[in-house]
Amino acid sequence: MPGKKGATPGEVRVTVVADQAGESYNVAAGRFTVPGLQSSPDMYAKVYGRSDAAMTGGFVGDKPGVADGALQGAIAQVRSRLEQKARDSALAQSTDTATAFADIARISYQSLPSTTEAGGGVRIHEKARVEVPIFESAKFASAVARMVSADAESASIRIEGVARLVAQPTSTSTVFLSDPLQFTLTGTAELVWNIDELALTTALAGKDKSAFESIVTGFPGIQTATARIQPFWSSVFPTSPADIKVKIEEPTDGA
Repeated sequence: MPGKKGATPGEVRVTVVADQAGESYNVAAGRFTVPGLQSSPDMYAKVYGRSDAAMTGGFVGDKPGVADGALQGAIAQVRSRLEQKARDSALAQSTDTATAFADIARISYQSLPSTTEAGGGVRIHEKARVEVPIFESAKFASAVARMVSADAESASIRIEGVARLVAQPTSTSTVFLSDPLQFTLTGTAELVWNIDELALTTALAGKDKSAFESIVTGFPGIQTATARIQPFWSSVFPTSPADIKVKIEEPTDGA
């Protein structure tokens, strides 16, 4: 066995085979003592064996067998169904405040021990681990907008039609929560600038109608706007913001 180097204990990897056949030797992962070292308490405490995973394969008797090709085909079908469910689940994470993309979700599989069914059949078991990056919708929309518009830096923006966008990772080796997540985004959606109605009505309160155009120019989210003051002979907006009503027309699909 390699000696200790500084504070790092020496170790060697070995393959362990059970002394006898049987399921009782399918022991869980853990730490094992070395009985031959009991005469030296210090060595007995510091020299030990450790298994990284449960030991498997111990069995006595008859059990159903499956051709390797048939087994791999069944596993592929199960994993395909699991993948579809995982992607559907990833898409379901998208809400008004959260944005998720199924294509950048990461899925890993683990084959679990098969079980024997009544009648001599075999049931296979597959476990899937799904990691889904979820973005805060407002921040995601702002980041996308900054790449296409110089007016987006300090604006409040949302994306209409985000479900029509497809994200593809540029690397499959990215470690989630550690490495930067890089991906390409394709598709057609609308970037919509949100209007702060309270700020707008406050800016208009008590102002002459002639100042309307210059005031709305200060709101980058407004593309076009018109104003109507009642009674018709008045040319001044109400002094209370609460008395000014704002009607926002949402963009239509493809606008």
